[in-house]
Amino acid sequence: DERGFPAFRHSLSYSNGNLIIPKDGFYFLFSKVSFRINCSTFTHEIKLNSSRYSYIPINLMMDKRRSCVDQKRAHEKNQFSSYLGGVLRLHKKEKVFVSVSDYSSLITETKQNFFGGFMI
Repeated sequence: DERGFPAFRHSLSYSNGNLIIPKDGFYFLFSKVSFRINCSTFTHEIKLNSSRYSYIPINLMMDKRRSCVDQKRAHEKNQFSSYLGGVLRLHKKEKVFVSVSDYSSLITETKQNFFGGFMI
């Protein structure tokens, strides 16, 4: 998505919402998003785009949340955060990016949402 997330690159390239892997190895990837929902499902994912999979995005990590408040408070939205992080073996020129199911639910303060990675 063109909106993207602030990225913590640690020597990784960043282009059009993607972190680009500079060389084969193990990387720690992480992302945090904050959002408000009511009676809906919100999905937060880190995905891989690679020639090894014909450039079809592959889910690497995912968190899914659903929330409903009672009828008396149906106009209210609950605030949540989702954090994803893990170590993965990645290859040179692969791209990783964050995807969410509903960008309009994001809390847009830049301190609330981020994405990054580094080689370990």
